[in-house]
Amino acid sequence: MNCTECKELLVEHIEGLLDTTQEKAVAEHLADCQACRTEADTLRGLQDRLTKNGKAVEQSDLESDVMNLIVREQKTRLHAAEKAAESLKIRRMIMKSRYAKIAAAAVIIIVAAIGINSVFAPSVTWAQVIEPILNARTMVFDLVLGADESGMVSHEIVVGSRLRRTMSNMPNMTMIIDTDNEKLLALDTEAKTAAYADIAGDLGDRHRSFVKFVRQIISQLQEGQVEQLDEQVIDGQKAVVFVGKGRNEAVTIWADPETALPIRIEAQIGQEFSFTMKNFEFNADVDESLVSMNVPDGYTLEEKALDLGNASEEDFVESLRIWAE
Repeated sequence: MNCTECKELLVEHIEGLLDTTQEKAVAEHLADCQACRTEADTLRGLQDRLTKNGKAVEQSDLESDVMNLIVREQKTRLHAAEKAAESLKIRRMIMKSRYAKIAAAAVIIIVAAIGINSVFAPSVTWAQVIEPILNARTMVFDLVLGADESGMVSHEIVVGSRLRRTMSNMPNMTMIIDTDNEKLLALDTEAKTAAYADIAGDLGDRHRSFVKFVRQIISQLQEGQVEQLDEQVIDGQKAVVFVGKGRNEAVTIWADPETALPIRIEAQIGQEFSFTMKNFEFNADVDESLVSMNVPDGYTLEEKALDLGNASEEDFVESLRIWAE
């Protein structure tokens, strides 16, 4: 079961309405998926609050009007497909519980007093923000190493465990990296030559997908280690901000307040290593030939592979530069 299938069944799971097979599948997925567990906890909290409030309120004839008002407001605000699904989940939960329906009817009094915009303002959650980071099959973004954003920028296209990397300081050089097998294919796009290299060991660790770094940091963060800050403007966009801090790592994620999609990620590992990811495209339609480890047609393969087994970071970059020249 994937995240989309699980989220469709979360309300029924919480209400105890699933059959044995579905309940087992959902439980197994929740055991392995932090994002879905967080969403399930959020829905349980909503159910508890609605039930508690409903017990103190008499049944109202305004119930139907309130439900329509809620759904209309949600549809207006929640433009993304994922947010539309959240609206449906809320309605399902309210309609399945007598006390929840009573509480929903009572809300009309508050709406009349202070306005629906403040009562039902959409709230972007940590689980929503990290979902595309953890589960997107393809990801396109720009990467900056270190704190100085005026330096070299690497454009990354990630498809599964492979990535295509081009760097601003070597415009004629393209690298295809197979992170699972620790192999690199270097392409000189001007001379139309190609060479393979092994990037095992420390060098492989430094040139693995930075998406994996971020996923590892997020997976290591425990409940209570993530804080939501006030809304900020970053790269010219309004954004909600989340900061997660572990024992030796930290990550800050700015996300679109409407779609919950990440806008910018800054990560710090230890005292020395930091990087920034920005200009994201999630689940973009990427031609998988762009990350193929086969030498493209029209390129000549160098007979001798690049020897980078014991190379430092500086040696690695310089070796590629000399080879390209």
